[in-house]
Amino acid sequence: MCDTRKTTDGDCCVFPFTYHGEVYYDCTTRDFDGTEWCSLKEDYAPNSWGYCGKLGRDNIYMIYFSIFWHF
Repeated sequence: MCDTRKTTDGDCCVFPFTYHGEVYYDCTTRDFDGTEWCSLKEDYAPNSWGYCGKLGRDNIYMIYFSIFWHF
């Protein structure tokens, strides 16, 4: 079970994650032609990412808490 969003392959996204020196608390479209993706590790690594799956209500609460818990 994921505490955050899942990828379209069912893997758990890791938040926050760092990609090219920038920290992300949710899926991003940076460098992926507008398609949301996330890292599967705290520090992005090639072949350790996935396209983000649909966002369900339970995921919205977890993302909200992960964003505001870190500030």
